[in-house]
Amino acid sequence: MAGAVPFVGTGATAVKLGKRIIHSKQIVKTGKFDNLLKQAADAYPNKAGKIEYHHITPQYLGGSKNGVLMPIDAAYHQQITNAFRNAWDYGIGPPNAAQLEKIMTNVYTQFPLFKPF
Repeated sequence: MAGAVPFVGTGATAVKLGKRIIHSKQIVKTGKFDNLLKQAADAYPNKAGKIEYHHITPQYLGGSKNGVLMPIDAAYHQQITNAFRNAWDYGIGPPNAAQLEKIMTNVYTQFPLFKPF
């Protein structure tokens, strides 16, 4: 599924706490990413500034429990989770490969995973 996740660059992976976690170069324009983080913090102030681990391919969409994880701001994580659930209802089973690629492309275009250096 190459190219299905825009803005997720290639980079070193690390193992932390027994989970696979992705670390990568950050490649989104600073202003856009900072605005998205602020919007998330405004929407979910109790989560802002905390870190949660995000499955790049959500489990309910067919991603592996042991799949690649990325540490991200918890409020931003909630925004991404909401976008995935708006794109594909929770509990109806995973989409097919083409549907998954479209969902992930749409969500990660709207909510990129990396901020530039």
